[in-house]
Amino acid sequence: MDHFSKKSELDVQKILRDLPLFRRLQSDDFKSLKDNLTKENFTKGQFIITEGDAGDKFYIVAEGAVSIRKGKQEIAQLGPGDYFGEAALLSDSARLASVLAADKVSVLSLTRDKFNELFKSGNKKLKVAFAKRMAVSADTASNKNYTASIPAGATKTKTEAVKQFILGAVQYNVLFMNLTPEHTRALIDEMYKTEIKEGVSAIVQGDAGDNLYVVEEGDFAVYVNQAKVAIRGK
Repeated sequence: MDHFSKKSELDVQKILRDLPLFRRLQSDDFKSLKDNLTKENFTKGQFIITEGDAGDKFYIVAEGAVSIRKGKQEIAQLGPGDYFGEAALLSDSARLASVLAADKVSVLSLTRDKFNELFKSGNKKLKVAFAKRMAVSADTASNKNYTASIPAGATKTKTEAVKQFILGAVQYNVLFMNLTPEHTRALIDEMYKTEIKEGVSAIVQGDAGDNLYVVEEGDFAVYVNQAKVAIRGK
């Protein structure tokens, strides 16, 4: 493991503290994570991970930028404070995409064994919720040109009571858990209110996902292969 100088150690702390993913860690847990990270350097064009390989490490970008690629197509770029490589470790699957250095890059890496120890197993595992992210998944390429549609008659106007209701509904959703309060409020402000008439499908099995729904009033029946499996509502 590379030993960080006093200055670089402070930089590492700042990188980790600025990541919403780790913002809720207690001091001891934060130290356990920091102490197990290794600093690695890559030159422009050098592959950090290769699509199809077994996952062996989790990475956080410290300096520079990396390119995420499916085949020869670039689907995203990540910079300082971004992370990648967790999907293969969480699912014990092959890498979904390749990642190479877009310029001179420094990353903080965590081995598979330490990742499993800290995040996946044992009574003392750290309470961190990794959400599935489109930037490094195989879903990205097929949905690259997708444009979300706004429901007819929808409005963004909300009372403060409605905003608080939505906040209560999403606060334990994995997509929101690592957002700052400011980001969460901004997303809630962008949500549209719309009515869905009885008998109209809000979601159709097999279609691309286009909206996140919070039910304010009423109930929805959930069907899988035409069989009713649940009722969901307020």
